[in-house]
Amino acid sequence: MTENAARMTLTDDAILSRLTAIVRDVFADPAIDLSPEMPTIDVPGWDSITQVGLLVEIERAFAISLDPLAIDDVATVGDLVALVRRGGAAP
Repeated sequence: MTENAARMTLTDDAILSRLTAIVRDVFADPAIDLSPEMPTIDVPGWDSITQVGLLVEIERAFAISLDPLAIDDVATVGDLVALVRRGGAAP
């Protein structure tokens, strides 16, 4: 199974769970709890600097390349889940 096919078989909950683990690790805060409707600006520690490291780790974890223009459209954690599901491409 290709990495793309493997990613496509993940449920949104599985993607969210992996993203939560990545965010906790990158932001060094094991208490962070993400939900799909949570605005990214409400994620503790999320700013333009930490976002760079976060995006690199997401690309590594899911074997994707995130489209910089698509990232600009991410307003909620659910948007980020959808972006990962699409393999990092804009809608």
